[in-house]
Amino acid sequence: MIYERGIQHYKKTAATSASPVKIIVMIYDHLVLSLNEACVAIKENDVVRRNNCINKAQSIITELRNNLDFDVGGDIATNLDSMYSFMFKENLAALIDNDVDHIKTVLFTLEPIHKAWKELSDPKNANKLQQSIDSGAIPASSVPEPVTSK
Repeated sequence: MIYERGIQHYKKTAATSASPVKIIVMIYDHLVLSLNEACVAIKENDVVRRNNCINKAQSIITELRNNLDFDVGGDIATNLDSMYSFMFKENLAALIDNDVDHIKTVLFTLEPIHKAWKELSDPKNANKLQQSIDSGAIPASSVPEPVTSK
């Protein structure tokens, strides 16, 4: 019991003290975890666990989609919206067909964007980005403002 409370406290502290980019990485990590667990559940014919995992994945995808800012994100937000819509439909197909191939398609689709966010969360890459901005290789106007809590 105490151990579980300690883990919950650690998770809460990690989430509330993380940078916005790190939070997105954590969200994608949870999405991948839910999808992988759904694959295992399908293979083990555990319908309840499959449903729970896919429903959790669907909730995460819905939240990601609902938080897109099309005014700031432009084409990137539009492309992410299309990707999230596709992933949502594939997860529904996995529920209906009870087929891991749909989930594998979602994981394959998700992999490059998840990897990109992980790279952005690495402080070494943040320094490289700043050096590119400072050198003029990347115009500062093309880099979005960091999200700060109010």
